[in-house]
Amino acid sequence: MPELTDALLNPFRSIFEWILALLVQVNIELPVVAVQAVLAALLALGTWYALRRSRLPEVSAPERLAWTAGTWIFPIVIAAVLLDWSSQVAFPLPDRVQGVFQVGTPTPQTEQCLLITHIELLDFRKRHVVASTGRPDTRTGRFEVTFRPEFSNPPRYLRVASSCCENTEVAITRREIRHRQNFTIPFVLRAGPP
Repeated sequence: MPELTDALLNPFRSIFEWILALLVQVNIELPVVAVQAVLAALLALGTWYALRRSRLPEVSAPERLAWTAGTWIFPIVIAAVLLDWSSQVAFPLPDRVQGVFQVGTPTPQTEQCLLITHIELLDFRKRHVVASTGRPDTRTGRFEVTFRPEFSNPPRYLRVASSCCENTEVAITRREIRHRQNFTIPFVLRAGPP
């Protein structure tokens, strides 16, 4: 069931994130859930207004058609917001992301590099999600990053940063987090000493 709701809601989530990105450009920082709530309230008012306008006798046929379409489209977006919220309450994400680095044959250099490697989670704006910064096991390359799931704003990227390996960003989805998928990340050492 969560996969179906994710598939249905991903286009709407993309629209909300696009709206958030526009707001950030004008220095308005809001959480995703606030944008969803405001948009749902505005669309509810728009539905009420469109319903009233479509029933006026002096409205032309093309205009009546446009207002009637609004009375159908606006509630669909409102339903998507409510479905998104209920999906997040019914199927919350786990509080961790785990994976393993593809190290190949471990050498002292790779173990030393793994010691100074940081793993962090980023949101859709590529900002740091409040989380523990993960550190990989130097022998196995396994790592785990815990985070506090934020309503309507799950981690979207896994960033690997180190002074001795290639920095990497891997896109992650709600589905992958929900199924506790192990992420496999290639570990490529930079030339020269760390």
